[in-house]
Amino acid sequence: GVEVGTVLLWTRADERSLAEVAAVIQAGMPSFKIYMAYDNIRLTDAEMLLALEALREGGGLPIVHAENHDVIMRLAARHLAAGHIEPRWHPHTRPAAGEAEATERALALAEAAQLTSRIGGAAEDVVTDDHIGGDRGIVVEHHVPPVPVGPLRCLEINKHDIGLFRVFIVQLIAID
Repeated sequence: GVEVGTVLLWTRADERSLAEVAAVIQAGMPSFKIYMAYDNIRLTDAEMLLALEALREGGGLPIVHAENHDVIMRLAARHLAAGHIEPRWHPHTRPAAGEAEATERALALAEAAQLTSRIGGAAEDVVTDDHIGGDRGIVVEHHVPPVPVGPLRCLEINKHDIGLFRVFIVQLIAID
């Protein structure tokens, strides 16, 4: 069968994008992907705090890609300089400690935004249960991002711009 998922990628938290949150949620798209790493798509901590507050007010679900941007950039530069350009070196530039730090920071920002319901993320290998957010009253839900491995193959990724948000529609098919 084919599964289709939609997520809004939040690339900046300015006055215009914050004002659109309620309408986007009302239109049936309550999940917002927030990156803490990668130039041109990540939110700063200050922007993320604004975004989390807007999602709290609108009843949306933040799905946070929690990684430490500066650690990634430094380690990537080091590996590139050493000629480590094969895909096998990718995990070496994204250590679990950086993801753990970013996950803790994301939860601290969620607490500061008084987001006391839930936060989604893909940090299952770092946060093995919900205890890290439990003391804050935040349920951490783990989401596995769609990747073209195993019996699933990514067929198509379509990018659409809706207002100030980018929407990625990922279609997957099971291969029997």
